[in-house]
Amino acid sequence: MSLHRVFTLSVLLAGTLLASPATAQTSDAQYTQLLQEAGSKAEDGREALAMLTALLSRKDASDTAVDALRELVLATTPEDAVLLRYTLSNDGELVRDTDRAGKLRDALAKQDPGNANNDLAALSLTPADGGGGDVDARLQAMAAASHYASDFSAIVQAAHRALSRVTWPEDVTAQAQKDSGTSPAMVVAVSIAAAIGAPDFSRLVTACDHQKFASRVDTCRSIARRMLADASTMVDQMVAAALLNAAASDAASTAEATAVQRRVQWQSEQANRLIAAPPGSDASPARVRYSRSVLERGELSALHELFADSKVALEPPTDWQPAAAQNADR
Repeated sequence: MSLHRVFTLSVLLAGTLLASPATAQTSDAQYTQLLQEAGSKAEDGREALAMLTALLSRKDASDTAVDALRELVLATTPEDAVLLRYTLSNDGELVRDTDRAGKLRDALAKQDPGNANNDLAALSLTPADGGGGDVDARLQAMAAASHYASDFSAIVQAAHRALSRVTWPEDVTAQAQKDSGTSPAMVVAVSIAAAIGAPDFSRLVTACDHQKFASRVDTCRSIARRMLADASTMVDQMVAAALLNAAASDAASTAEATAVQRRVQWQSEQANRLIAAPPGSDASPARVRYSRSVLERGELSALHELFADSKVALEPPTDWQPAAAQNADR
């Protein structure tokens, strides 16, 4: 699966879940009211950001509710690394002011030192074509970072906390349990995180194109290996594989990129197979445990647990072919 397709599917999924009620028995107005009620119970900036994102997707959301959440996000951003990274990635012209951007990066360095995700967020302020000294500086800082931690799990947990404080209709709860083995709060929380929890990874991959920026290949490979080592989501792994592929400039680096891409494709296909359930069937016990583990330990850890429960290896068999390749041969 291409990186572009991963992003497209994530956006479509998030948009569908946020824009529609969980079941046909729940009206648009009722669903919006549930989100507004959850937003009114937000206790911190992360919860407020999650509910603000959900309400901004609703045409009938109250302006008063939206403004209150926005104020809470703004008030708590200076002390929260997740919110600071979100601001760098999404505030556009407001952050492009050099002084303001510098203050945000300084605050991030204090709140979450050594996280490569800090400079990944700041990469959104650099030229989209990947050129320039600012891009070089951000990539070098990412390569020198001590760890990489994405914000996906933090946003899932925050959204889940807020959404769990409201009473969901019985039919919605029953449908979520049947389909996913989890609560409607968790289903919507994951969709919110998919909508806001990822920075512009495509900009990073563009900046690591070895044909355009040959001097960056070692730096970009270091970033990719760090992301692979610390990945907490499938998207993290897919981005790392795409980075290695973009930076592959010789036989050895091409072989490394191919091997990682193959492993990530295998895990992605097996995850889709294990998580999906036939229409009308109940979620399996393994699926129920998976949903709980995503909340407690993160997506990738939960998937690896699901693989172990199902006796699926993390590495593909030697004769395995990706589905795309199989379809191309037909």
